[in-house]
Amino acid sequence: MSIPALAMACIRNHEHLHTLSYLASSIKAISLVVLFVYIFKDDLPHISERPAFSVAAHLLLYYGTVIFAFEGVTQVLPLHDNMRTTRHFRKWNGVLNTGMVLIGCLYFTLGFYGYLKYGEATYPSITMNLPKDEIACQVVKIGLIVALLINYGNQLHAAYEITEPTIDRHCKKKGIRLFTKIGIRALIFITSVLVALITENLELLMSLTGALTCTFLCLLFPPTLDIITFWNYMGWFRLAKNIFIILLSFAAFASGTFAAVMAFENYFVQEDFLYGDRATT
Repeated sequence: MSIPALAMACIRNHEHLHTLSYLASSIKAISLVVLFVYIFKDDLPHISERPAFSVAAHLLLYYGTVIFAFEGVTQVLPLHDNMRTTRHFRKWNGVLNTGMVLIGCLYFTLGFYGYLKYGEATYPSITMNLPKDEIACQVVKIGLIVALLINYGNQLHAAYEITEPTIDRHCKKKGIRLFTKIGIRALIFITSVLVALITENLELLMSLTGALTCTFLCLLFPPTLDIITFWNYMGWFRLAKNIFIILLSFAAFASGTFAAVMAFENYFVQEDFLYGDRATT
């Protein structure tokens, strides 16, 4: 599957990427409908039958996973850059807030009812809980894989936007410049594939990535850059808010990263650290 994904990662035309993004979103929407149908297919257990809270140690892992899921700069940047009227992006009812509210509702709904349906047997990817002998379920799984593959170019947009101006400055010949850009894209893609291949537990990797990198990208860098850029025009309330966010990000980074690293260690020492009896079934 790396060969077609690499081809998608090397697409540079924004219009083609947008078309593929629409196609990927349509596939995901259809897959979500089928997934909800199977969740509500039979009677759901009563909410009292499920524990409302896991052990406290898993809360920090949850933080890393959530911030990894909501950290959408790879989608936000290309969307903002290619909007015809960018002023509609940041309004209180603009594209960003509306999109995040809808995505948040989908996350919460699927997480709540998925756990209510499958309980402790819920896998990190809920599609793994679907029946393995029904064609519709297999179509959903394949559809989500295809949607991820064809949307790979958009996922790497931010990295390309950072590296390509440097390539343009140092590579004067058109052929060398094009070859270097494609090489950088291929290198980034191959690196991500290798990380996926050598990591046995992608769920813990998401928690570690969220706590280690997404915390800096979402919580630390924005208020720090705001202070540096607007220091001469900043009021005390805005400064206090930025300092609070910076301190919060350092606390979240330290605790979340520590919990994820310890979880990795416990995972290799004790196979049922997260999954209990499910690990042997």
